[in-house]
Amino acid sequence: MKMGGDQAVIIFHCCQDAITVYIKNPTAKALWIKSLEPIRHIRNNQLHCWYLDSWTAILRIRKELSSREGSEMIKESLTPGPGTINLVRPISIIKPFIFAFVFASLFSPILLSCQSSSPPGESWLAIVGTDTITVNQYSLRYETAPHTGFAETARIDFLDALIIESLFAQDAATMSDQYQDYLEQLVAEARVEAYLTDQIELRVAIPDEAVRQHFIYSLRTLTVDAWASEDSATAVEIFGLCGDGSEFKQVGKRIAGTAYLFAEMTVQWNSTDPILEAVLYELVPGEVSRPVYVDGFWWVARLERYEQTRIPSDQAYIELAPWIRDALEARSARDEQNQILADAMRGHTMDVDPVGWHWLVDQLYPELDEPQDPRLGIPFTMFPETAVESINNASADPLVEIQGPTLTSTWSRSDLVERLRVAPRPLPREIDVDHFQRKLFDHVRWLVEFAVLDQLAKNSGYGDHARVRRDVNIWQTHLQARYNLNHILANMVSDSASADKMMLTYIKEVADREGVLINLDLLNNLELIDVPVMVRKRHFPNRPATPLPVGYPWAGEINFQ
Repeated sequence: MKMGGDQAVIIFHCCQDAITVYIKNPTAKALWIKSLEPIRHIRNNQLHCWYLDSWTAILRIRKELSSREGSEMIKESLTPGPGTINLVRPISIIKPFIFAFVFASLFSPILLSCQSSSPPGESWLAIVGTDTITVNQYSLRYETAPHTGFAETARIDFLDALIIESLFAQDAATMSDQYQDYLEQLVAEARVEAYLTDQIELRVAIPDEAVRQHFIYSLRTLTVDAWASEDSATAVEIFGLCGDGSEFKQVGKRIAGTAYLFAEMTVQWNSTDPILEAVLYELVPGEVSRPVYVDGFWWVARLERYEQTRIPSDQAYIELAPWIRDALEARSARDEQNQILADAMRGHTMDVDPVGWHWLVDQLYPELDEPQDPRLGIPFTMFPETAVESINNASADPLVEIQGPTLTSTWSRSDLVERLRVAPRPLPREIDVDHFQRKLFDHVRWLVEFAVLDQLAKNSGYGDHARVRRDVNIWQTHLQARYNLNHILANMVSDSASADKMMLTYIKEVADREGVLINLDLLNNLELIDVPVMVRKRHFPNRPATPLPVGYPWAGEINFQ
């Protein structure tokens, strides 16, 4: 086939489960790859194309197929006929010695890059050196990480950020012990998260009757006046005054305690606490509710009116029922999780050494740092810098002893300090030392609960769970990239503008060295949830489901296409 006076030269190289195809003509390569599509479908996707550069492609053959069978599949694609391409000089190198000199002199660098990479077995969006960003990986990160959606370039920017993160990770040195400790914590979190998710799914079942009832609620918007008080006696007093016929909005002037009025509140279904919601939606206009305790306050509410936002119909139910069922399952999941934790902790005791406890409080109570915005990446525990030296000097004296049917363990002072440092929950910030001690004790108790759940997850075989491996790979790449980034920034002595320019230069150099390919057409056609929401882990509310990519600050600054 003549292409602008040049012939399309094709060379095959069989190696393990991959066949490398070199086509020294970009146009011919594009047409030839297109001609493989019918064979892909006929052979049940056993043949996968993977591009390296403008004129090199790798064909991944399933491991069940021999290289010989793979060669036959490729030869089929080269057979002249309707809809196929007749390439002028297909050259087979099943006998490598014929072309040994040619490959040694001309193609060695390319072959090395081919053999060091692992072509993906599923649809890919980007190939970054030896790493592959698949559709599933991208979709998970895009829809769960804290980022700003809606922008026209959001998809491309997020892919750029993932590419930069991958480049940072591949160029990173061995992580320090501190980062390794964080990784171990994240592995444990992944085990517990997978265990809880499966246990909750087994326990939660929403009946159709409940979906129907809440469907009626979802079509109404309420207008409510409410009094809120931290004191239950004040709430009871307000309720009693309303029963005497007093004007609801004026009863605050007649009470002895303190209460706050929330006038003309708009309440939609699933927008407030389920306990308060259940009470409000049972009221009729003009009716006052009994005191309800929610989020540290006692509420007394009066329904002013409600508006029917949509007429109930079978079509409306079909549209809204899946969303309603998901919301109800999420509510039930919280209750079930508490029950799972209660069952797990049954029979366990926690003893704390009083001398060691006072030592711990003395070390941690001093000046605490300001919290870090968790959207910036992995939210490291807010640990006082003044306690860092104490971490290194913490003794091996026992501090916490755990006894129970699932876990029996003793934590030394240094063990507990290290667990506090890597935990996803920030340390309490209290001016009063007594309040600090109480909250710190709750914090330590949470660590014990987490350790028991992690042991249950291990006993249930979640150490090698597919979901755990997926989450660990994500966080490991993120941590490696973050470690490399922090190492680079620490060695930059310049203003922010110069540092940013230097960072872009570094990213470009690594990208050129490793090689980056983007499947932009597939990216544009993906069905994604473009909602800027941070999805939290089930048991770790301070930890996003997936982290914001390290490369997000430079997304869009480098053209990887």
